[in-house]
This record gives sequence, C-alpha cells and structure tokens, in this order.
Amino acid sequence: MPRHYQELLKRWVNCAVAENAHKWYAMETQRGLFRDDEAKAVWRRRHDLGLPMRGHCVFWGIDKYVMPWVKELDRDALEATMQARAPRVIGLFRGKITEFDINTTDTAKQAEDTRRFYKLCFAHPAIEGILMWGFWEGAHWMPNAALWRKDWTPKPNGEAYMRLMEEWTTRGNARADAQGALHFRGFYGDYRLRSDERQWTVSLIRSRQGQTAEARLDGR
Repeated sequence: MPRHYQELLKRWVNCAVAENAHKWYAMETQRGLFRDDEAKAVWRRRHDLGLPMRGHCVFWGIDKYVMPWVKELDRDALEATMQARAPRVIGLFRGKITEFDINTTDTAKQAEDTRRFYKLCFAHPAIEGILMWGFWEGAHWMPNAALWRKDWTPKPNGEAYMRLMEEWTTRGNARADAQGALHFRGFYGDYRLRSDERQWTVSLIRSRQGQTAEARLDGR
C-alpha cells in the first residue's frame, strides 16, 4: 500500500470497506472451496490503521459477477446455499464488522454536489455515517469520482470534502468548573483533550433520550 495512500486514510477517513475481498465470487469461486485469507487480510490492514470496516457484500445480484456454479443451482439448492453463505461470512467477522451493505464528474458541479450531499446527510438525525467508495484516483473503480488525483493533489470535490471535515471538527480552549466539569458545545465524535502534560481521548455519542452527551475521564 503506497505511503501517501496510508497517510490520507489515517488523516481524512474514519471507516473503510473492501471493494471485492468480501464478495461471494472472491470467497467461493468454486463451490465448497471457501477462501477467507484475503478478506481477513484486508480487515487486518484497516484495523492496523485504526479504521473500522464495513462488509461488502454478502450477496451481489449482478449477473456477470455471479459464479457459473451458482447459476446452475435450482431454486431450492440456491436458497439453501444462500442461507449457508450469510451466517458463514458474517460470523467470520463477528465483533469486527458490524455492517454488511453518487456518480458525478470532475467539475465545479461535482464539488457542489459533494458538499450538498454530505450536508444533507449530516443534518438528518437518522443517518449515522457516510461510506465513500474510494477516494484516490489510482485505486478507484470509477476514477472520475475520486477526491484525490493520481499525483495526490485534491480535486475540487476533494477540497469541498476537506472543508466540510474542518467545519465539522470542534477545536478550542475551555476551563473546568469547581467540580471539574467541562462544558462546551461541539459535534458528536471522538475528541482529544489536553491539560498541561496530560491528555485523554473521549467519544461523545448522541443519547437516545436527549441531545446531551457526557464523557468521564479516568484521570490517567
């Protein structure tokens, strides 16, 4: 994996997905020959970078990507085979992957579409995250949809994306009250707090009961 690719992943991405490694045709090209080495390796590489991963995908009904042996199954055999596949691949990543499953052009409109789409999703209370299908032109199945060019310079849509990430990042200074409580208004997510030589990492998650989040520091 190129060094620049890893650096961009760690700096600007907070979740990853395998493009093909988890797909049925990659894990069971021949009936009964189940291979999970590449799927596990992809997860391990993202895990080592500190990135949670989404699984893609248990089933994919695109005819040209369906294995010939699957097409030969009758209805009952196909149903039984699918019922065996789902728990097997999901169970393989139990406790590691919690989820198993916009096309624009490189212009100012693409940047505006990116900005509008992300803001629309960000504002909706039912949306918990946005999964981007690649970001670098050198490793994207639709290169014109990438955010960074092959030479690692950001495209207009990449600039729009980075501005949004900066806009949605909370920074500042504050003073704790007499009880040691620190009150501030910010976005939900992960925070790095520093006091003199001490520092902590905390996560603020929206409560189902209200809009107030609380994090307690363990003093280390």
